[in-house]
Amino acid sequence: VSPSMKHFCLNDQEFARTVIMVDCPDRALREIYLRPFEIAALEGDAWAFVNSYNGYRGEWTSHSWALNRILFEEGWKGALVSDWGGYRDDVPAINGGSSMETPAGIDRERDRREVAQVESGEISGERFEDAVRRTLRLAFRVGAFDFNTPAERAEQDRCEAAFRNEEHLALSYRAAAEGLVLLQNERGYLPLDQSKIGKVVIAGPNADQYHSMIDGRDLKYRGGSGAVKAGREITPLMAAVERFGRDNVVWAPTMRFENADSDEAVSVPGVKACADPIAAAKEADLVIYCGGLDHSLDREVLGWGMIYPNDRPNLNFKTVDGAEKTQEEWIIELAKANANTIVSITAGAAVSTESFKKSVPSILLTWYPGEFAGEILLDAVFGKINPSGRLPITIGRKIEDWPCHRMGEKVYPGIVFNEPRPWKGSDIMAEQSYDDGIWVGYRGFEHFGVEPEYPFGFGLSYTTFKISKGKAKDGVFTAGVKNTGKRKGRCVVQCYVSKPEQPGAEMPVKELVRFASVELEPDEEKTVSFELGEDDFRYWSEKENGWRVAKGKSKVLIGASSVDLPVAYSVKN
Repeated sequence: VSPSMKHFCLNDQEFARTVIMVDCPDRALREIYLRPFEIAALEGDAWAFVNSYNGYRGEWTSHSWALNRILFEEGWKGALVSDWGGYRDDVPAINGGSSMETPAGIDRERDRREVAQVESGEISGERFEDAVRRTLRLAFRVGAFDFNTPAERAEQDRCEAAFRNEEHLALSYRAAAEGLVLLQNERGYLPLDQSKIGKVVIAGPNADQYHSMIDGRDLKYRGGSGAVKAGREITPLMAAVERFGRDNVVWAPTMRFENADSDEAVSVPGVKACADPIAAAKEADLVIYCGGLDHSLDREVLGWGMIYPNDRPNLNFKTVDGAEKTQEEWIIELAKANANTIVSITAGAAVSTESFKKSVPSILLTWYPGEFAGEILLDAVFGKINPSGRLPITIGRKIEDWPCHRMGEKVYPGIVFNEPRPWKGSDIMAEQSYDDGIWVGYRGFEHFGVEPEYPFGFGLSYTTFKISKGKAKDGVFTAGVKNTGKRKGRCVVQCYVSKPEQPGAEMPVKELVRFASVELEPDEEKTVSFELGEDDFRYWSEKENGWRVAKGKSKVLIGASSVDLPVAYSVKN
């Protein structure tokens, strides 16, 4: 099986992703938007990428040799596959570096036409041969020519027998558990002693909400191409009922994303919603509010052309038409009724906790944790899991904290045309310019002096760690990490580089270049090493149209987040 990394590249809004033309400065393209694909291609050896639908500087990405050649020049051997309908035409697609169209069937007339176009020079013979080689390489890699041989049948039987085995389930649990981020834990409120908890209120719309297709809903409602056909999905309500017994769990959805006309739970048949969440909270030992978003907001927007609704309009939790209160208002009200109210956030991107964070002691960000969702939440609340996840994003206080959201619609989400504009034979309905350049994420927050709600790399633990200076020699930088608390825990040590300003090129305050995860018993100490090379000190020079090493004195910074970096080394290039 081959993963197909998508979308390559510059698909950063959804409302017009199939009909928008994008321009992006070369430096931002190289340093920011191509970087994750470069990692997947060269370090991960991904076998296939999928083109984005949008255009880039006057050409569709599936036709853009200026964009696609970058992958090939780096030495990547994979196949570049179109998304459905994104290939558009043989001549520009093959000349532009595309390897394969999806969907496509047998078409002998088309084959003959392509041969003639190669012979006439309309299609580059070199590009055509390269497309064939990449396509065949992918087919060989996935065993397409080994179908139904004795060895293939034996391998298929082995895989089917192993499907969802204990190793698979353990990996699913571990991935979600280590990704969970503890955003707030006032006075060490968590973890709790489960034996001291009798009555529990499981509140909020995500208490009984499926996020996979396990309930029969199609991918349109479960995230587009990111939708998952799960073997099972344990909701927080399911996990609570199993752990505490049906008589000790009160389900208080407060609002529902789906099944709004029903008062019966979908994940635990027979459980009814309580009529008065506030009264239930007053009688409980613990209230867990499960809120945030669902895949009606966190999703790939399906369809062609201008699609509304599309991207999220703000950082708020999802609102429901006709709801008595917002989710944030419910959290505040429940916390007034019961001081032992904690919040679990389901989301795939930044959400703000600013309005309610002072009302509750603890906030957990679970992302979309998969089939063990509810079990992982309770294991974190009661200490079986010591949270170790760190934010891979910066969370701001308001949408305008991000430069692209205060620079006008040209930058985000793009300018919409009243009439389609022909652009190299294509009808373009919108265009977008990445005028925020490299100032995205924490780079932008620090460059413009905007204080985030939660910084990049942030995450709390039930124990404490001390990171101390080690040694620097021959490009290897070390730090000592000690567990100074009373619980076993995992520390994610982060290594950043701060480069000096260069003529004609402003530098970010710092940039993440490496990270390492280390698990420690109480009082245990280990050494973490980061080996850096010239690539970690480089930047893209638009003036010289190439990578250059930043000359002068750089700093290597090591710590627990982008704002907690107690170890510093100086490096001169």
